[in-house]
Amino acid sequence: MYVAKTAAAFGFLLLANAAEARAAGDATALVEALQQATGAGVLVTHGEIVDDPRTGEGTIHELRIGRAPMILDIGEVRIAGMQMADNGDIAAIGSLSLDDVDIATGADSRVTIHDLELSDLDVAALAELLENGMTHELAGRFDMGSAVGHGIALRVDDLFATMDRMTSRGIVAGRLSNLDLERMMIEDAGHGASISLRQLVASGLSLDRLVQHGKLVEGRDEQAVFDADLYRDAVFAGLPSSIIATDLSADGPNGRLTLPGLRFESHRDGEHGVVETVSAESIEIHDFDATAAIGGAAPGMAAPNGPWRSSLSGEMRTDMRDFETEGTLALRAEGMGALDVAFSGSGLAFLDAGAAGLPPAMLSGLMIDYEDRGLVAESIDGMASAMGMDRNAFAFQIATFARMFLAGAGTSPRIGNALRAIEEFVASPERFVITLDPPEPMALDGIERRPYQLDDIAPLLDQWGVEITAGPRD
Repeated sequence: MYVAKTAAAFGFLLLANAAEARAAGDATALVEALQQATGAGVLVTHGEIVDDPRTGEGTIHELRIGRAPMILDIGEVRIAGMQMADNGDIAAIGSLSLDDVDIATGADSRVTIHDLELSDLDVAALAELLENGMTHELAGRFDMGSAVGHGIALRVDDLFATMDRMTSRGIVAGRLSNLDLERMMIEDAGHGASISLRQLVASGLSLDRLVQHGKLVEGRDEQAVFDADLYRDAVFAGLPSSIIATDLSADGPNGRLTLPGLRFESHRDGEHGVVETVSAESIEIHDFDATAAIGGAAPGMAAPNGPWRSSLSGEMRTDMRDFETEGTLALRAEGMGALDVAFSGSGLAFLDAGAAGLPPAMLSGLMIDYEDRGLVAESIDGMASAMGMDRNAFAFQIATFARMFLAGAGTSPRIGNALRAIEEFVASPERFVITLDPPEPMALDGIERRPYQLDDIAPLLDQWGVEITAGPRD
């Protein structure tokens, strides 16, 4: 975030005050704008300036701007198509090319770009963006031409990231036409982890939606006030949209995860509905040290290390009139199990958000349905065998221990039902279902921060309408 803010500040120096420069050659006008924009103690130096007297196009060599420790170095700046307003100020830039960009923001952070080409820059709009941030008013009229960058690298402390190529087809009326990121690598030396991605393509994203979501981040802006109408407009403005990741892999101390394809998509459903989906047809985990990941296994417990192969799909529909939401999530893991989740509620997108005037996040219902296909059965058999028991005896031991633990939890038939379900599932691990069907929608905001005691369990089970059952597979 610090690097991004510093880069934006340099961008402001480059463009926000360019409107005060008078026409000379394009390159000379840009240098004059920089000199006028920078204050005392800020260094602006450059090498040779070449302006074409016929076209006004120009080149600036060895441009340096900044004050230690924040320094921007650009090996070469090429500018063309500068358009002047009637008063002689710079109104737009047709193309701006930067070679060998180096942004140093301190001893342990740096951004470098081999080359970056920008087209159709609205100087006034960029100045407003960099000075005040993206606002609802600006987002609806913000346009920008294409952008192409190669050889992008970022270092912040122990984090190092590279990208071979970034291509944007532009922004029209605050909506991203297409953004294509190719061959990305992120390495975290401090944790021995890395992420690689062959391609990420995003299209249709709305700048205004990002603005409105930014207001919801808890603690980000204490003065933020939620405006439902603006939020609805922003969401609809960014539909349809998609983010597609190809050949994503993550390596860490406990194994390797690969996703050949991961998709997030959103579209409008009728006049008031929004549908959002996520899918990954193939997820593979290799060389996973399950025992280490769970902090050590119980005696005899099977901790399969993979390879694990699974798939993921999910869908959520929101009625934008009242923010009522319902959704499903399905996870399938070969030889392990199947997990299905269904939920409903209202204001779920605003859970623990920080803006004033938000509708509360409420849960109307939840079902978690797990069907075992080997994972739990193998683990239970291993632990039971290590203790010299069969499954039924082991299940009785588990239930007995749970009853002892819950002795002070209060009285509720739901506790007894849950204990019987646990015993039945351990004895015959086929299907295990947890259902929440509260008589009244339950508030979720801050739920994880509420203090709970053992004797709260029984009334909470009743308040949340919790039912736990076990049975045969479908």
